[in-house]
Amino acid sequence: MEFFLKLWLWIAMLMNRFISILMMLTIYYLEPSIPDNNLVVDWLQLPDHILFAIAIKINRINDFIRFGAVCQSWCSVYTENRLHLSHKPSLLMLAIATDELNNDYNNQTRSFYSLTEARVLDLRVALPHDVVCVGSSHGWLVTVKKDWEMTLLNPFLLVNNQIQLPPATTFEAAPPDCWSAASYPEYYRYVKKVVLSSNPSSNPKYVALAIVGEFCQLAFFKPGDKAWTSLDVNYKLVEDIIYYQKQFYFLDFNGRVYSCDFNHPLPRVQELAPQLPSGAV
Repeated sequence: MEFFLKLWLWIAMLMNRFISILMMLTIYYLEPSIPDNNLVVDWLQLPDHILFAIAIKINRINDFIRFGAVCQSWCSVYTENRLHLSHKPSLLMLAIATDELNNDYNNQTRSFYSLTEARVLDLRVALPHDVVCVGSSHGWLVTVKKDWEMTLLNPFLLVNNQIQLPPATTFEAAPPDCWSAASYPEYYRYVKKVVLSSNPSSNPKYVALAIVGEFCQLAFFKPGDKAWTSLDVNYKLVEDIIYYQKQFYFLDFNGRVYSCDFNHPLPRVQELAPQLPSGAV
């Protein structure tokens, strides 16, 4: 009797399981399919912060232009942020042109190596031959001409690609007799390097800091200035300067490191690292 009771319970459980499976199959095959709107993505209606997150991942400028051509909402993100997005450099200018360009001194074409495409491109850019480059920041070149005229030049902009700086003759650190045309081959003795704090296209309140003069002193320029302004004459024999996180940093001949903050009415210079011990270098 006990055997038949257990068999009956086992059959009942099996039937219950069979009915459950049968009901699930009936619902799956007979119920009309209802589309899940949550799974449908409208790429044209993505929020701006999502579009911006996509845009900052783009390295090539031509891909960024294609991004802005998708639709009106994508184009608005492109237009509002194209000057503020920091793209990784994908083109390196070659010091030696390709054979086709090597013998044409008067052309405006230069050779570049594309990091993303791994090939050499010959592009037409406005780079005059009669200037010397003494700095490069945020895509802008700092150039000096034979008459000591100084200019910010962005060869990849079609319009508003030049900004006139005060001439090198306004530096206080160089003696007046060095400005003759005959001394032009010695230009590198007086204008050694210029660094910008930000991109002039997106920030009109940029600062340019230069190493100038026989004693490698510092001078700065702000938009609207008619001449270069010398920093404290005590800071001399400067070897190099950089801009990092809203401050300039410079290194002198003796190994001292300084910061220079222009976020005040007057520049504030602070020594960060003392002079290296004798024989340390």
